[in-house]
Parts: sequence; C-alpha cells; structure tokens
Amino acid sequence: GSSTVASQCVCDPGYWGPLCANECPGGAQSPCSGHGTCGADGACYCHKGFVGAACQSPVCPHDCNPPNGVCNTTTWTCECASPWTGEDCSHMDVSAAHGVLEFGQEAFVVDESIATLSIPIVRGQGVSGRVSALLVTHDFTASHGDDYELADNEVVWTDGQHGTLNVTVTVFDQNLRRGATRAFEVVIANATGGALIGARRRATVTIRSDDGTLTGDEVAVEMIVRLEVDINTIPDASAARTAFVEQLEADIAAAANIVQERVVVLYVVHSDPDPPHTSAQRGVLVGFVLLPVQGRSESEIISIAQDVRTMIKDRDSAIYKGSVTAKIDTRYSPHWFV
Repeated sequence: GSSTVASQCVCDPGYWGPLCANECPGGAQSPCSGHGTCGADGACYCHKGFVGAACQSPVCPHDCNPPNGVCNTTTWTCECASPWTGEDCSHMDVSAAHGVLEFGQEAFVVDESIATLSIPIVRGQGVSGRVSALLVTHDFTASHGDDYELADNEVVWTDGQHGTLNVTVTVFDQNLRRGATRAFEVVIANATGGALIGARRRATVTIRSDDGTLTGDEVAVEMIVRLEVDINTIPDASAARTAFVEQLEADIAAAANIVQERVVVLYVVHSDPDPPHTSAQRGVLVGFVLLPVQGRSESEIISIAQDVRTMIKDRDSAIYKGSVTAKIDTRYSPHWFV
C-alpha cells in the first residue's frame, strides 16, 4: 500500500488492514475470486450470483424457488418449469397454464339441519385441456363420517370448460347442544392437467346448532387440577378424604364467588397411578364441575372459570396447583348433578 494523509495506509487491490499486510480472501491476485469487493474489514461482499467467504461459489438466484425451477450448474441459470418464468422462476405466466383453480369463497357457516352444502370451485384464466382439483378434508372439531361427508374428492373440468363447479358436502344432523359448533376445512391438495392452484385453496366450514344459544343456566365448566400433595396422606373412603374434598370445594367456591353447592368434586386420583413416584410426579389430580348458576350469562360462567384458573396458578393461593385445564362441557345435562 501507499502512504496517505494522516499517516494512514491506502491499500492496493487485494490487501487490507492498518498496514495493508493482509491479503483478501481469494488471494491478492484474485481478491474475492473476482466476484466481489474486499472490504476494509477483510470480508468479501459478493456480487449477485455468488456466495462463500471468497465469493468462490456460483449460485442460481434464490435457488430457482423450487419446485418452480432447477439450477443449471453449468451456466448457473434457472431452468423454469411451466408456467414459471423469470431469472429465479418466481413469476407465473398464467397464459401458459391450463387454468387456475380455487374456491369461490373461503368460509362457510351452516346450520346442522342444512343436509347438504355446495362449495364452489372456480377455474379461471386458461381453459385448455382436461384439468381437475383433488380435494382432502382436515378435521378441527368436526369428524368426517360422523358430522359430515365429502361426496367426491375430485372435481373435473373438460377441455374448453371454465367457470364454477360445485363439490357437495353432506352435513349430518347430530342434534348438537345449543350453542355448540363443529368445524373442518376442505383443501385443494393438488391440481392436474397443467392447472395451477390459486390463492383460495382452503375453505373452512363451521356447522352450528340451530337450537338457539346457550344460557348461563345451562353452561357447566369442567376443570381438572393438579394438587401438590401426596395422595397417601388422604386415605380413600375416610373422614380425612371427605374433609379434604369439602375444603377444596369451599376454596374453589370462594375463588369463584359462588355458593359451595355449585362446586362438585367428581374424583380425586394420583397424577401417576403406578408407583414409585418421582418428586416431579407427586401430586393429586382432582376433577370437578362448576354447575350452572341461575341468572348468570354464558360469558359470566366462563369468566368465573377464568378466575378459578388464575387462583389455581397463583403460588400464593390456598390451593396451588402445577397445571389446570378448563373447557365448556357441551354434553352437560343439569339433572346429572341434581
């Protein structure tokens, strides 16, 4: 390098450092392999299409966005599959496709008594050739075969045909409890004949009860809690067990701000029924129900459960637990606990 103002060195190409004593990656004769710029920190800043410490490795842009294309390792350019184009195969030439298949809408909410639901699937853009959409379903809270059934898993358009075809879903009336819902989705898993799958490839279906909505008089909340106590200290069928359960019901009722009669402990079992137990496994699982509270709304009942869960998770509360789950019990019938 040569001297410059302020007694600093200006390095010749291929060298870096305060005294220009360090060669750039790739060597002084070919810094950065001729495919990048050597910085003042000695690092190579590669030109587009090259990677590596010395910019020594050619790459195709974005690896050709597989599966849209493959990288030609001789020319280091992308070879795109139809209908994809561009230097990285990221642009779609719709004119080269035999249609774009997608749902006409993405969400459906139906009553369980509807019997059948028609879901529209649209073929747009190209119309050349026979194409089809292959369908699958994914269950959320609904169950295929119990709550619904998909009539066909393939929808076919003939050569020259375009527009909308419908797939039929049979909905079974399961007499869901008021306020209950079941949900699933239909997905275009594949397209044949050179067609593409559009943006609306999923359609969610929610089946709802058509018997009105739940009231607070009918909503029960089941909860399972884990107590940090050894069950061996609470013998079964004993006065100690009865006292333990009554105290637990009282504590939960106090936390929920409801009368104790609205709290029913269903069972008390060890969290790991097969001894020996480790310290992490020690504890008691308790299942209980918060019974419907007359005059309270559904949202108030849920809020009560949330308050109980908050107390249960509080290490300073009277009945600290390690874990808790809560759910609305849609199968609940009040006379079970009368």
